[in-house]
Amino acid sequence: MSKKELRTCVLCGKTYSFCPVCNPEDRLKPTWYFCWCSDNCHEIDEVTSAFEDGRMTDIEAKAKLEKLDLSRKEYFGESYKNSIVSIMKAKAQVIKKENKKTEAKSVKDVVTKVEKEAERNVE
Repeated sequence: MSKKELRTCVLCGKTYSFCPVCNPEDRLKPTWYFCWCSDNCHEIDEVTSAFEDGRMTDIEAKAKLEKLDLSRKEYFGESYKNSIVSIMKAKAQVIKKENKKTEAKSVKDVVTKVEKEAERNVE
């Protein structure tokens, strides 16, 4: 393994090997491996970036982060740590639906009401 193959993950700081030129196994991997050591780190970056850019709410971001491995969080940069703290503070919103009872009215009732309103307007 040459020094060119060693990379450092921009998220967790882990050293890993990736070179699509030197290593035939790496040719089929996505190009984002130039920056991130794993799909997990790549996804964490995607979620925190989307949250910071306003493309994702804190609740959506929290749901996604809870499915990812944050065990190396102590090695993340400060901006990542701050985003994750903000995201994890999110609380699920409870939306209450009002039970509105609809009155069943006959056509006769509606016509009578309209007629009464018309009479008031004439007077």
